Amino acid sequence: MAHTGEGDTRVSWSSVYSRQPQLISKQSFIPRQCQKAVSSAVCCTVMHPFTYCKTLVQFGHEPMEPKLSKNWLGTPVLMLPSIFQYIRHVKRREGFTGCYRGLSGNIATHVVRNFTYDYVERWMNTVDEESSRQDDEESDGSQKVVAKRILKQVCVHGVSIVVSQPFHVITCRMMVQFIGQETKYNGIFGSIREIYHSDGILGFFAGIVPKLIGDITLVALTQYTNYWINRLVSDPNVRTIAPYITSMVCSSVMYPFTIVSNCMAVNDCGLVGGVPPHMPLYADWTQCYSHLRSIGQLNRGGSLGGRYYVSGPTAIILASSLRKRVG
Repeated sequence: MAHTGEGDTRVSWSSVYSRQPQLISKQSFIPRQCQKAVSSAVCCTVMHPFTYCKTLVQFGHEPMEPKLSKNWLGTPVLMLPSIFQYIRHVKRREGFTGCYRGLSGNIATHVVRNFTYDYVERWMNTVDEESSRQDDEESDGSQKVVAKRILKQVCVHGVSIVVSQPFHVITCRMMVQFIGQETKYNGIFGSIREIYHSDGILGFFAGIVPKLIGDITLVALTQYTNYWINRLVSDPNVRTIAPYITSMVCSSVMYPFTIVSNCMAVNDCGLVGGVPPHMPLYADWTQCYSHLRSIGQLNRGGSLGGRYYVSGPTAIILASSLRKRVG
């Protein structure tokens, strides 16, 4: 049978969003999760110094003064150190192992989130098996089927975020201790006790609202944008590269919610980095978002190099440091 234009669209759509994955047997699920846990641990360990310093920048901590430089137009600007210089600063201050502060929490966050994601997805596929067969009878590129798949992905991502959020809060608080050289949050279990005693159950979910909004919107926006690109563009090369470009653009758009979530995870938690002058006290995440937007700090930490200095909370600290040096 000759392929029609509609058939070609279905084939291409399947290349981006595959049909419902085959159910994973109980015998293979656990070994697969163990392999993924090891892979996550290795990746987290390798990338942790970058993740650590990027998170500190997201908190607004700039321990090194900006230097006068010029942008590509030749205009004088103040440039902050690159993330690589930031890592060297942390290493000089705390040694090599100091670059891995918060690693245990970071690994736990990724392992728990990946396990929850796969488990919930597997469960939803089992429950929705009959409906999936009905979807196969419909056009693979129909908006109804696509919307259903995106909704399922949103649900799976949402549950995995909620379950892993306590470990993300622990990670953020371990990292922010660098600012005040504190040791209240050491180890997973000790951090769990500390959060429970100081903030109660709700403390484990600090910053979860902006994180849910950012991550879930990112999933829906990315997949739905790719769907329409796949429907409207016929060039296979464009279809191949489009998901990567879409993911980068959408991630950039939703990045401010990551900053707000991380700031709220440590705000007023009893650590130096979460209170003035390092960070204002926020009543809720919307106030944090509005404040960071008003001072142009919603994209801090989004670049590994070429970081321009923008006046904000760190301006007070930097100015104070400059005055001390002059005096």
